[in-house]
Amino acid sequence: MTYAIRYSKDGGIYTTYSGVVTDEDFYNSVNERYGAERSIANYRYLFTDFSDVAELKISSNAAIEGAKRAEIASNNNHDIIMVVVVPSDLEYGMARMWQAYFGDDTGWKVSLFRNEEQAHQWLDKTINNQEH
Repeated sequence: MTYAIRYSKDGGIYTTYSGVVTDEDFYNSVNERYGAERSIANYRYLFTDFSDVAELKISSNAAIEGAKRAEIASNNNHDIIMVVVVPSDLEYGMARMWQAYFGDDTGWKVSLFRNEEQAHQWLDKTINNQEH
């Protein structure tokens, strides 16, 4: 498996990818996260990290389908904060394409970062702002 998903007690879903990531891996991770849309209603944020990816073999079709799946999931929770760590240019480009196909009217706050530290800082600040 080239991905791992961890559900945290504070309402977060952490997905980390490693090694060679294919369309199948991406589809499987998306289905696991959003498989039961009703469960997304209980979560505050999604933290997705591509830092340990050796090779990204995700097609544009997979990125578009992943965006559509996330948009459907957003119908059950409009307040999700999504952070994506994409250190390489290819990963960043794919994430931007995903973002372009993801609906603007979902209510989700989505930000892309080149490193995990910046992503965590932004996430912490955003969560704190929502609580006040």
